[in-house]
Parts: sequence; structure tokens; C-alpha cells
Amino acid sequence: MDAEYRQQEQVRQVEQEKPTIFVLTASYPYSVAAERTFLEPEIERFVKKFSRVVIVPQDVSGQCSQVPAGAHVDVSLAKSLSRPARSSLLLRGLASLALYREIQKNAWLLLRPKTLLRTAVFLGRAKVIGQWVERTGISVERHGGGLLFYGFWLDVSALGLGMLRSRLHAPFGVVARAHGGDLYAERHTPQYIPFQEQMIDLLDWVSPDSMGGAEYLRRKYPQHAKKIWPALLGTDDPGFAATASDDGKVRVVSCAFLVEVKRIDLLVRGVAELSGRMPGTSIEWTHFGDGPIYAEIKELAEKILPPNVQWRLMGHVDTSTIYKWYRENPVDVFVNVSSSEGTPVSIMEAISCSIPVVATAVGGNKEIVSGANGALLSQHPEPIEIAEAIESVCLSPKNRLTLREGSRAMWDAKYNAGKNYMDYANRLIELAAQLASKPSDSRSSRGV
Repeated sequence: MDAEYRQQEQVRQVEQEKPTIFVLTASYPYSVAAERTFLEPEIERFVKKFSRVVIVPQDVSGQCSQVPAGAHVDVSLAKSLSRPARSSLLLRGLASLALYREIQKNAWLLLRPKTLLRTAVFLGRAKVIGQWVERTGISVERHGGGLLFYGFWLDVSALGLGMLRSRLHAPFGVVARAHGGDLYAERHTPQYIPFQEQMIDLLDWVSPDSMGGAEYLRRKYPQHAKKIWPALLGTDDPGFAATASDDGKVRVVSCAFLVEVKRIDLLVRGVAELSGRMPGTSIEWTHFGDGPIYAEIKELAEKILPPNVQWRLMGHVDTSTIYKWYRENPVDVFVNVSSSEGTPVSIMEAISCSIPVVATAVGGNKEIVSGANGALLSQHPEPIEIAEAIESVCLSPKNRLTLREGSRAMWDAKYNAGKNYMDYANRLIELAAQLASKPSDSRSSRGV
């Protein structure tokens, strides 16, 4: 009994020494932000490495999916964010000195009142997040192995948590990823992301999901270059390789949320151009994904795609459905024509199944697609360029074989979830250990 008791005590002690991590999401495990594909493989690894994994969505709209065993969901922040009216959030922001420091750095805000008001509301939401942490009593003392807050986006959660830690001089960690709209100011009109520099200053580190994203932030904020480093996303091994068509047809697949930046209308025009170049060939185009311009894309496809093109808009489906499609149907090429990207998980899924890719040379696309596994388009291709690239990838038997092998090799080398997420979890644990060893008053205030 004594030996068994000592063994149980050792297990409990090891568990206590592991840090706790709070993962702040836009809505996961709820569906409105469509984050499940990105987050679920990472959470599955986190539950093996941390003593406690708590998922904290900011919005609880949509359907709720089951989270990996061992993870917990806390919806209290979403409730806190839903209570204050926009006017209340605005007043919180207007009452903060941080807003006026931001205006000093960006005096043009005074000439754009709508942008200024959105910035104040952004700050107000960040304040609510900080108050939520204090009100719920989350503290390092309750988590002996260390405490981390991890924002999946470089958004209000990063600002609110960073400001709170700076004010309390508390030894918990605050880190964030960055992807697309939260990273590239050029995606917005005006080209501005509120408090971006301040967020990076307040974080322990920020990890864009592409090497290009990391370089973008380093060039923009060279004073913070040491805390900006890429952390690539990944997908799990599907356990099969998709097959190419053997009946003379050309089968094209795309997967994206239907919004302007994804330029699916351009892809439709590219497929129409391809059909004109190959009038005697049957072409199939299948798109996975829903969104606000669904009706517009459907109308365009009905209008310009000729009879030799069969097309399907599959709407929103989960990852398992996409893999099932890849396993049961021939796929010759996956196409992405976005004007801006992080590193698309949809491309990771495709290359894990040995599918060649045609993609625009933007963001992380330039890192995941090359001549070894497909073709890179220019940043703003014409439909003819898209058609020529698809034709080149699909019609050469040699290309089809070597590019399919190249896709799988690219996935295993750089986008294997089993490697990437465990590496990231280990870095988080190291950070928690470093912070837990520091006295609580060792941090200097950053004047927030």
C-alpha cells in the first residue's frame, strides 16, 4: 500500500507541475467563426501536455461541437462580452488613456470618426476581457505549474490580457497567433488594425502561421523582432492518398469561406476559360464552403460555365466530409486564388492527401506551394493564367505523379500536425516554467 500511495502521490505531483492553459478563441467550439478545422488538432495535443486546458470563446453563436476529451469550455467571457451595449463599450474605450496614446501615434484617426469609434469599442472589449479575468479569480497561485493565456488570434483578447498583466505585474504568460485579417492591415479600409503595435509589445510572443507573416511583422515593428516567430499550423495524417482521374475528365476542387478576399468569382472565370481551351473534355469543379456571397457565386457559375463543366457548391461541411470526398472521388488539382492568405488549412488538407495545388503567390501560399507540388500563380492572375496552370498540372502524366508525391512530401515536412503542435506546446510549457520561476514584481509596467 505504501508503494502504491507513493506512486499516486508522484503522479499527482507531476500533474500539478504541468501548467494550465486558457485558449481564447473567436467562437470555437461554437461554429460561427468556423475555427474547428484550425483548433481541434492543436487542442488534442494540448490535453496531453497541460494539466488543464480551458477553451474560452468570445462568441457562443452557432452550433457547439464536442471538444477533445480532457478539454473544458468556459462560456462566461462570451456572456460578459454580450452584456454591455455598444455604447457602454464605447464609453469604456473613451475613458482610457490608451486610446489617446493610440491617437497620438495615428493622428489621422481624428479625420476618420467611424474608424476612431471602432477603435474605442475595440479597446472597450479588451477592458471587459481584463475584468473577466479578475472577476473570475484566475490566478497563478491556483495553477502551481504555471499559467498561460493563449489567443488564437491577435485581437482584443491579446490586448485585454496584455494590459491586465502589465497593470498587475503578474507572472502569467500571454501569447497569440496571427493569421490574416488580424495580421495584415492591408486587408482593411483604412489600412489599420487597432493597437497592433501595443499588442505585440504586451505579449511574450506572437506567432504568425507563416514565415511570410512573421517577416511582415518584423519589418513593420523591428523593435519587437525578437518576440515574433512563425508557428506553422498543421493537419492530421488522413491515412490515404487521393487518386487522379483515369477517365479523361479534369476534376478541380476548391475550399474556402465565400467572401471577397477568396476571389472564387475569379476561379469560376478561370474554370470557364479552361473549358474553352478544352472544349472536348468534361470538367468537374467542386467547391466546399459557404458564406455571404454564395448566391453571387452560384449566379455567376450558372451564367458563364458551359455544358462541358459540371459544378457543385457543397456549402459548409466538416473536415471529415472533405476527407471522405477526397478518399471516394478522383481529384486532379486543388485551387486557391485568394488575394490575401495566412497559410490555408484547406491546402494542408489537400497536400496531405497527395493532391497537387495551384495557388496565388500571396501570404503562406508561397511557402506551401511550389513547382514541386503544383504551380504558383501571380498575385493577381487573369482567368487565362489560372486555366493554363490547371491544364499544365492535370494533363501531364509525369507531372501528375511527381506533383502528387511532392504534395505529400511537403505536408510531412512542414505541415504535419503531430509534429507542429507538439513542438508549439513544448515551447509554451517552457515559457510557463520561465515565468513561474520569476518573482511577481519582476515585470516593469509598460504604461498602459
